[in-house]
Amino acid sequence: MKHSPDFFLGFLRGLTDTDGTVAKNGRVTVYTTSEDLAKQTSAVFSKLGFENSIYKGGVRPNGNYPLYHVNVKRAYSIEFNKKVGLHKPFRGLVDQR
Repeated sequence: MKHSPDFFLGFLRGLTDTDGTVAKNGRVTVYTTSEDLAKQTSAVFSKLGFENSIYKGGVRPNGNYPLYHVNVKRAYSIEFNKKVGLHKPFRGLVDQR
């Protein structure tokens, strides 16, 4: 990965805004049907210091392809919001430090 941190932050911002969610408890999840994209997204999260995991869900409701969930641990959610600066609102998340 030979791009700047700003490039990766922009990538995560766009991907999370379009194909992700931020739960009320602060957990950030990106969804994709591509195993390669899930692994690459996980690598970018890790490169920027956000612990994460990949979960392979069941087949989508339309019967096509499994759905991969890339989950950022809740403990990193405040820092994620500060660094990435999502366009979607962070529903009910407050800094508890």
